[in-house]
Amino acid sequence: MGRWIIPALALIASAPVSAAQSQYMPPQPGTMITWKYQFDDHSYIRLSEVIASGDDFVVYDPDISDTSGSSSEYLVDFSGLHTQRCDEPLPAEDDRASLIAIWPLIQGATASVRSGSSGTYKVGGKTQVDVISSVEGARDAWIVASEIGAAEMDIAVSPALGMPVQITWKSGGSGEVLEIVEPQGAAEPVDVSGKNLGYCAQLLQ
Repeated sequence: MGRWIIPALALIASAPVSAAQSQYMPPQPGTMITWKYQFDDHSYIRLSEVIASGDDFVVYDPDISDTSGSSSEYLVDFSGLHTQRCDEPLPAEDDRASLIAIWPLIQGATASVRSGSSGTYKVGGKTQVDVISSVEGARDAWIVASEIGAAEMDIAVSPALGMPVQITWKSGGSGEVLEIVEPQGAAEPVDVSGKNLGYCAQLLQ
């Protein structure tokens, strides 16, 4: 699992959960996300686009300025937590059910994926992120201790946005969302013709 992967909540367990936070809501196709990555003294910006989404998944083009159409370049995120490349086998239905069942996220909640690209997730405390977005509550996030394949990281997940907005790798390096721009009006399907989505194509059938 490469460092460049982008890597999807509620109040504390004793607090009431609002309707908006009670279930996972993925970003719409056409949503544009500006990511900034920092590794040692080097930083760079990538503009990512949501090209498809469903009840429990989002398919991303993580760098729209440099995509050749290979399935290894596209990413799929399940329930705002588990991210993998589209050339990797998808999680089994029970693993996807485990991920979606963790919503609304509360401190101490866990989920795991044992098939495809394996992963484990444990929800920690709340945090605030500095992201530009018109979505109410976009800056409110939960820290999720994650292990995807051999990579260990802390992911900040914004429930209002339905996606990760920060990532810190234990081995060094970090990424953060600077800005989210949602499509205007009703969500329109993104043209995926010419894109080899690999296993992710199964999600669009």
